[in-house]
Amino acid sequence: MLIIRTLLAVVLAASASAPAVADDWRLTAVRPTKYGLSLSFINAESIRGAHGQVEFSGATYFSRQTRQMNRVSVRVSADCGSRMFRLQQITSYRNQQPIGEWQSTAAVPAKPPSNVFDQISAACGFSDLGIHVRSPERLVTDYFGRPPRRMRAF
Repeated sequence: MLIIRTLLAVVLAASASAPAVADDWRLTAVRPTKYGLSLSFINAESIRGAHGQVEFSGATYFSRQTRQMNRVSVRVSADCGSRMFRLQQITSYRNQQPIGEWQSTAAVPAKPPSNVFDQISAACGFSDLGIHVRSPERLVTDYFGRPPRRMRAF
């Protein structure tokens, strides 16, 4: 019994000290939208696919609330050639609290200039992935915490 407890303790200690796979958030767009200024991100670690088809996770934060929402997180599947995409999952948030979740039923074209167009372009390799951001929430808080005098490039 002591051997089993010791082995269990070693396994638990090893799993606790093993680093988890970290997200690799990249800033893909800063633009004005009908929901205020937005900052859009893609998780580079989440990009999967082959043969011109990709799936990835992304997030977009808005400078003001609209319909009680100020952030969305998405799971997107897209065709790189046509830039047709489907939102496999979209979750809306208000101040970090989820307030709604749904998915799209049909693929639609991503049109420029839009946050999802930029995210798909990055996931498909048509544009740079963007700069690495340790914490999108912190960047957004710092960025939106200041009065936006002009759009700043990152």
